[in-house]
Amino acid sequence: MAACDRCVGRIAVLLLCFVAVITSSAQNVYEECDSAATHRFSAKQLIVPGALMTLGVIGAFDYDNSVNEEIVEWFDDGHTCQLDNVLRFIPSAAYLGIGFIPGVRTKHNFRDRLLVFATSHVAMAAMTYGLKYAVNEPRPFDSGGRSFPSGHVALSFTGAELLRAEYGTWYGVGGYAVAATVAFLRLYNTRHWLHDVVMGAGIGILSARIGYWLLPWEKKLFHITDAPHSPTLVAVPGYDVVSKGVTANLVITL
Repeated sequence: MAACDRCVGRIAVLLLCFVAVITSSAQNVYEECDSAATHRFSAKQLIVPGALMTLGVIGAFDYDNSVNEEIVEWFDDGHTCQLDNVLRFIPSAAYLGIGFIPGVRTKHNFRDRLLVFATSHVAMAAMTYGLKYAVNEPRPFDSGGRSFPSGHVALSFTGAELLRAEYGTWYGVGGYAVAATVAFLRLYNTRHWLHDVVMGAGIGILSARIGYWLLPWEKKLFHITDAPHSPTLVAVPGYDVVSKGVTANLVITL
């Protein structure tokens, strides 16, 4: 049991280092003060996600599975923790919601953030599930297929990178801490191999960048102007005489 605890501690430390490397690398290669810089493609922006995805692919086709098997043995004690099923949504939800908090500075209005959000998550889903069905890797203990890559991790890292790019480093640190926790729990629950998690992280970061890269093109396609305006939310109460219940109609203007 003590050996298992030490292994858990080592994995936790590795994940914390992973968060530090990601956020510091992102700080160096991405412009944070200029909103237009988030749309500008640069080969440097591919360094972090490219490295993670390369490691993921190498791990997926590495026939020496000793590292993966050792990790699974560390966590094979019949435990379960379903927190990752909830945490995976937190960074993406925060990306959309934090901008409504008074005093929080954003680089884009809610309409643009919504476009980036949708594009990023479509790209993430396409890459993740395309690989899942193409590779169809068995999960640990043959508990199912389509293990590679981790969809939970890809989703959480997409949201984390969106947070960092839109709101700055400190919000990004919080998002990446949540994403790293999700990655840890996918290993802790023996639902994924290590390379599944690494690949999912790379896909998530890349997907967020794709969302910002494509934003100017989408605005041209849909004839969206940059006239200053703020989103409005109007709630109109009503009464249904048939069901004798109170109703509320919500109108959102982006």
